[in-house]
Amino acid sequence: MTSFPLISTRLESPSISHSGEYDGADLSKLVGLRVLVVDDETDTRQLISHSITRRGAEVKTCGSAREALELLQQWRPDVLLSDIGMPDEDGYTLISKVRALPPEKGGHTPAAAFTAYAREEDRERALAAGYQMHIAKPISSDDLVSKLAQLAGLVLTFQPPAFVRHPSPLMKALVTDRP
Repeated sequence: MTSFPLISTRLESPSISHSGEYDGADLSKLVGLRVLVVDDETDTRQLISHSITRRGAEVKTCGSAREALELLQQWRPDVLLSDIGMPDEDGYTLISKVRALPPEKGGHTPAAAFTAYAREEDRERALAAGYQMHIAKPISSDDLVSKLAQLAGLVLTFQPPAFVRHPSPLMKALVTDRP
């Protein structure tokens, strides 16, 4: 049985709860974000790529640290998302080599360790190695998108439903005529 690193979620539009707060975010705000995904598992790369591409990101994938370093010479991502447990060179070796690059070659690219190594000491090791974020598998696609947006410094905005942006006279009366 194959298990994927993402927990599937239903795609739903944002809604307002009874308290008036949003239940979901507009997570299509990855438009234009360039993400390099590095994982030795083909299925994982494809699933991650699909999940974040449908949210507007431009994604390139690599199956090894060596491929990722080669691609960094040709294409500059905004964010690097890398597995830790890969054969030959692991994610720690990759981030060490990336951090050794000059800034104009990608040495300061924001990076997240995306791994099944989910203990506190694994998180601490990933952060000490040079990753800015540790993301434990499994994760929902919505949470992954949120974390990538956070890592990239993007601000996710809520788009309120039309009835909130342009309330009807009845809605205005209900809101403003309260005791």
